[in-house]
Amino acid sequence: MIAIADSGSTRTEWIFTGNGKTTQHETPGLNPLHLSEAELRARIREAVALIEADRERQGVPAAARPGLCPDALYFYGAGCIPSECRKTERLLAEAFRAGRVEAESDLSGAARALCGHTPGIACILGTGSNSCYYDGAAIREHIPPLGFILGDEGSGAALGKKLLGDLLKGRLAPELRTAFFEKYRLTEAQMLQSVYREPMPSRFLAGFAPFLRENIGHPEIANLVSASFAEFFERNVLRYSGAKTLPIAFIGSIAFHFASQLRQVAERYGVRIGKIEASPLEGLLAYHTENRK
Repeated sequence: MIAIADSGSTRTEWIFTGNGKTTQHETPGLNPLHLSEAELRARIREAVALIEADRERQGVPAAARPGLCPDALYFYGAGCIPSECRKTERLLAEAFRAGRVEAESDLSGAARALCGHTPGIACILGTGSNSCYYDGAAIREHIPPLGFILGDEGSGAALGKKLLGDLLKGRLAPELRTAFFEKYRLTEAQMLQSVYREPMPSRFLAGFAPFLRENIGHPEIANLVSASFAEFFERNVLRYSGAKTLPIAFIGSIAFHFASQLRQVAERYGVRIGKIEASPLEGLLAYHTENRK
């Protein structure tokens, strides 16, 4: 049995496959940069218990469940920088009793899921954004995303930031302004509090992506989204080797739900879009099962 995890700060998605059975699960996020070692150990043990209970509900035979014990566990996560990977591997191996454990960054996971063993530009467009040039085996070039204040162009947080800025500066069309307040019932003070004083402001800002999606037919919203994607291409994608010849592939909810706008902007810059996927799990499953054949 092999297990694959794609983790962010909020949630972790898992897929287990073996003995003719494949199951998927969701547990709280496992970000080693945001959690102490004790907190990470506790969160991983919680994940084991939740997955075991979930697999029992899904009808996995008891003999295939005790302690999980996958032959290999591949973990891809936000916060998995090199200095944190070994600690994460040790704690995962301790809790899952896996024969082999590998922890890599979410960007490595995106590159493997999207490109497999062929070169390409791999991008993440979700709450945040990220990108790299992948040569088919490893990441060779990486432009730092820098977070939603200095970077994260094209991300849900960047889109939400532009939307709230236009709203609060009175630049949004009256019908959009009315629709926004009917949907969210927020005051200006509450929005500023959430952005400047509450934890996870990027997640708060990215939470307005559904409003943008619902109103993408309005020229102002379409222009806002396209302008943010253009920034992503100009400040990230176009700076990579082979950007004009290699496929540009995307993982993430923003890329998936705004794929039409993404393709239009790519065409404007003369670059070729490859895969656009909401989640890397299926691609990672293909990558790792192929490697085991």
